[in-house]
Amino acid sequence: MYMVNPNKGEKYYLRLLLNYVKGATSFIDLKKIGNYMCTTFRESVLMHRIIEIENLYYNAMQEATFFKMPYALRQLFAIILVFGELENVQILWDNNFVAMSEDFANKGITNKQLLTNSVLLQIKIILEQHHRKLSKYNLPQLELPDNQIQKIY
Repeated sequence: MYMVNPNKGEKYYLRLLLNYVKGATSFIDLKKIGNYMCTTFRESVLMHRIIEIENLYYNAMQEATFFKMPYALRQLFAIILVFGELENVQILWDNNFVAMSEDFANKGITNKQLLTNSVLLQIKIILEQHHRKLSKYNLPQLELPDNQIQKIY
């Protein structure tokens, strides 16, 4: 059986269905659940409850807050953005912002906008290493004047 990376979208979900749905003899069989015809393999995977993607990411971040440092949380957040298929990035951001910004707060950064920009700047750097842009995701805008960058580091 071939390995398929989750960032391959429909190919990944097709592979999951091929491993999970017994007796399917066509792509239609893979997309059909009872009398309902799913429009995508992803929808079929979710309807079959093979994976519950959103909860997986939320739980991973929540669990990591108990063991990871804020920098590692920002890395995990960026990796989820790059390789995952998250429907609502804003919820993941809102639920984990405080933990991801804790080290900056401990350095004395108390301004909410500067804290937000500090976290976003580091996430932006990680995303760019994977040829992704921060603007692609539903996150707050990065608005960081050049003279504020020194305060972050």
